[in-house]
Amino acid sequence: MTDSTRIAPMRIWPFLVFIGLVNLAIGIALLVWPSATLTVLAILVGLQLLVAGVLQLFMGVVGPDDGSRWMVIFVGLLGVVAGLLVMREPLRVIELVVVVVGVFWVVSGLVRLAVAAAGAVPSRSRTALDGLVSVGAGALVLAWPDPTLRVVVLLVGILAIVRGLVMLALAMEARSAETV
Repeated sequence: MTDSTRIAPMRIWPFLVFIGLVNLAIGIALLVWPSATLTVLAILVGLQLLVAGVLQLFMGVVGPDDGSRWMVIFVGLLGVVAGLLVMREPLRVIELVVVVVGVFWVVSGLVRLAVAAAGAVPSRSRTALDGLVSVGAGALVLAWPDPTLRVVVLLVGILAIVRGLVMLALAMEARSAETV
């Protein structure tokens, strides 16, 4: 093993510290200010949609006309409108996403149940169980969208804190290995 291959992994500790601290900050923010954190996240997504839409519009207007110019302009306009709507009503967009997920889980679960009942799969019982769980989870999300969102935020916050602590521990290990 040469010195360059031995040293490279050890110099990663500052990046691990940075990632760990960012994860800790996000996790704490999610646990302390769940609604505000979701609002900021939704606004950032809206901003990303807006910027992507403006770039698409620019490409559609100044780019080569290869027959797709109007499609590019349409996608650009769609991005701008979607971005503005998301930034205007960020919490409503989040609620809508929760409802869409709930509806998808119910519908996909019903389809799995129908497939299992028709016997079109090798394991009817596992497919039926999967369908029942999906329908049940979707029904819970639709019945209580706000608590569902709060639980997800809580779990993501806890996960971010745990990952942050793990990254900091890995950073300490990498740093101590550097001094050896």
